Amino acid sequence: MTAIDLREVRPTDQAFVRSSWLRSYRSAKPGIRTSVYFNGHKQVVDGILADAETYVLYAVPQGEDAIVGWVTFNMTTPKPTLHYVYVKGAYRNLGLSKVLIEKAGCTHGCRYTHKTELGTARLRPTEDWVYDPYV
Repeated sequence: MTAIDLREVRPTDQAFVRSSWLRSYRSAKPGIRTSVYFNGHKQVVDGILADAETYVLYAVPQGEDAIVGWVTFNMTTPKPTLHYVYVKGAYRNLGLSKVLIEKAGCTHGCRYTHKTELGTARLRPTEDWVYDPYV
């Protein structure tokens, strides 16, 4: 496996983070017209990104611009609020989402604001994980 490292998001990463979030979350909202989804949810994503902490994973040999995944969250009490985790398809099933979730402080549960089928299947939510889309 390629060596992976973690760093804080940079302004130059924002377009990739926003785009990958909007595209990957699109399937979670099938009843909404595409133009309505992208226009409306872009505002939600931009609002979260302006206020949240975001970290990216990158492939070390290719350099810090070779982003393979990211996490965005807020350190809230009593538990952190996890907004979204993304890992590129070629890097899935390698435990990278777990690394990102741990970076968000969610080793023992979180509140989370975005729910997807893949995320729900992987997390196997318990009482320690609270879905709260209105945070």
